[in-house]
Amino acid sequence: MTALTEAQGTFTESGAHAAAARVQRDLEAAGAKGRRAAAVERPVQGWEALTASERKVARIIAEGHTNRSAADLLVVSPHTVNTHLTSVFRKLSVSSRVQLANLVRALPDD
Repeated sequence: MTALTEAQGTFTESGAHAAAARVQRDLEAAGAKGRRAAAVERPVQGWEALTASERKVARIIAEGHTNRSAADLLVVSPHTVNTHLTSVFRKLSVSSRVQLANLVRALPDD
């Protein structure tokens, strides 16, 4: 059960929501509560609302990359980058890459 719980957490943090949901169902079928409560605790707005994958995309796009060049860096499709970027814009309440870049630049260094 511990390995499944850790896998579910890793999937959730990395933005692999479908995989996280499958593991969650397996955990529930096995009688565990899983990490669903922890996922609910994440804010819906702001930088802390972003998944790890969304944060990576936000930082790369803020550096001036196109969706295609970001996709090449992350070894994903441009469509995946666009999906993450759409979520980033919504969660951060920004409507342009310039606004995103300004917001990311103002963040404290991790």
